Amino acid sequence: MKSMSAGWMGVLLVACVSTSEGKPVPAVLIGVDAASRADLQRVVAQALARASILLADDALTRSSDLIIEPVRPRDTAGRLLNGREQRPPEHFQLLLDGTRCYLRQESTGHRFLLAAAHCAASAEHPPAR
Repeated sequence: MKSMSAGWMGVLLVACVSTSEGKPVPAVLIGVDAASRADLQRVVAQALARASILLADDALTRSSDLIIEPVRPRDTAGRLLNGREQRPPEHFQLLLDGTRCYLRQESTGHRFLLAAAHCAASAEHPPAR
């Protein structure tokens, strides 16, 4: 029981880290629901100038990184066109800045507020002290 309590305390400490210095830290989504998933999809679609995008239900829940491959061109019958894809994938990172969650598009540096999302500092990238 004691080791279990210590483990949860570690999780809570990571989740409650203050970013009072104003430096955003890598984060993961917590308490994901339909509204936060829709918010994430809207922001990514906006960043990529697409009408919509399909993301996995667990996107950004285990890692602060999100990689989106370019849409491969298809013919009118829906078959992939031959040729090599020249465009690089888009890389996004989820950041916690104070109490707000932002998605940063690495290629442009733009940050998009995720208004319906809740996030916590990522355990894989703990904030510097």
